[in-house]
Amino acid sequence: MNVLIIGASGFIGKHLTNNFCNQKNCKVYTVDLNVSENFIGNGNYIGDIKDSKFIRKCIRETQPDLVYYLISFFSFNDIEDSICSIKNSLICLKNLFKNLVSKNRLVFIGSSSQYGKVPSNLQPVTENSGFYPVSPYGVFKIFEEYEIRRLANKHNIDIVGARVFNITGPGEPVRMVGGSIISQLKISNKIKMGNLMSKRDFLDVRDVANALVFIGKKGKSNEIYNVCSGKSISIKNYLELIVKELRIKPIISIDQNRVDPYDIKDLVGDNTKITKELDWHIEYDISKSIKDIANDINF
Repeated sequence: MNVLIIGASGFIGKHLTNNFCNQKNCKVYTVDLNVSENFIGNGNYIGDIKDSKFIRKCIRETQPDLVYYLISFFSFNDIEDSICSIKNSLICLKNLFKNLVSKNRLVFIGSSSQYGKVPSNLQPVTENSGFYPVSPYGVFKIFEEYEIRRLANKHNIDIVGARVFNITGPGEPVRMVGGSIISQLKISNKIKMGNLMSKRDFLDVRDVANALVFIGKKGKSNEIYNVCSGKSISIKNYLELIVKELRIKPIISIDQNRVDPYDIKDLVGDNTKITKELDWHIEYDISKSIKDIANDINF
């Protein structure tokens, strides 16, 4: 099996690449803007998929059975950023689909932010739940999913998708919850937080990568699968687990600048579909995820 991972240097991409590289009879190729550190695959293409000739070369030379689209041109600081994000997404998707052929299967990645502020009586959310986006990112990912479906239908390409909930685990970037908390605490015993009472459905990045492998190999065409734990934990309890692992007593303060204006009180996903249809199961609990972030040498 040949696998082409577009955006392999990201948080999910690194773990997905590693997962496939550990499998027998599997050749792994990656596409990135920059050279990936410690690359272990069969080939690394450096370039911009907004360049149609570049992505055509990647697909022609690798002959992928599975193509993972992990990039997202998202920046919504102002109206100009919004226009630029949408334009870049349209260009990339257009170039990608016009160079795919019938033997290629595309796996695209959505987000729980598409569900948004779902009423508590409608949770946990299934793949058939309605969209109640409250953030520009949620709206953007809905747009992207519909555009992918439109192009797949136009070019007769086999697609399957995942809506990924909150991710944590080793290698977590400092822009994300766990990475931000630990990077602060390893510098000082003082930490600034946003809303501690928000609850999120966290899943280890290694379980996410494994789920994406299952979805790519066994997922039904044109279907969407929630990738989530099926339970939520408050940011307060998440922080307490980190503090316990680090064995410290930090001074915690609330920084209003860190309070998300689009904050959602609670969002829990239903993973029944992926567990029953694809026989995927969670291997890492939240405590193990936090332990491995805390021991990450990059922090």
